[in-house]
Amino acid sequence: MYGQKTRWGQELPHAKPGDDYPIKVHISGIHYRKEYIGSGQTADVIYADAVMNGKKLELRGQIEP
Repeated sequence: MYGQKTRWGQELPHAKPGDDYPIKVHISGIHYRKEYIGSGQTADVIYADAVMNGKKLELRGQIEP
């Protein structure tokens, strides 16, 4: 998961057409788990509890070996 920190009191940059539009994300917790992926194999998975644009989400990403 990639992110860039915005400092308190710092306004988000104004996006122009063709640019990526910034959103506010707050990560409140990270969890590492092993998940069964089939054929007797497991994968390391990372979950992040987040609030994005005022909505609670759980982000999921696979950890590369």
